[in-house]
Amino acid sequence: MVDDECVVDETARSYGNPTLAADAEGLTIYGSPGGPSYLVASSQGDGNFLVFDRLVPTRQLGTFRIVDDPATGVDGNDQSDGSAVVNVPLGPDFPHGLFVSQDGSNATDDQASTNFKFTRWDAIADALHLRSTARPTSELRNR
Repeated sequence: MVDDECVVDETARSYGNPTLAADAEGLTIYGSPGGPSYLVASSQGDGNFLVFDRLVPTRQLGTFRIVDDPATGVDGNDQSDGSAVVNVPLGPDFPHGLFVSQDGSNATDDQASTNFKFTRWDAIADALHLRSTARPTSELRNR
């Protein structure tokens, strides 16, 4: 009998993509009929999110990170286990869609708790120069 053990190397880069740090979690798709379509992947090991074009040939279009906002006191996103994106208006704070990401480490909390970060999709699209059904803006705020 062979007793193999799986050892996770938290510093390892994912096979085939040197910018995606283990664990690669939180896959979500931004898409619209007749419009752009993107795959967003959480790079849990380094706190980044990677955006890929879903059209062939598939290629990485950019990387973004949700950082601390000193004006509001909201901390950034670390160790995300999941995310989701929608491309429909969700009221005045998110008129062109919403990117939601789980934050594995809530730095503003005395407890070891997690929370979710809400980020305007149009802010991400503008920062990465992505085609979007949204009007570009230079804001990248958490709610």
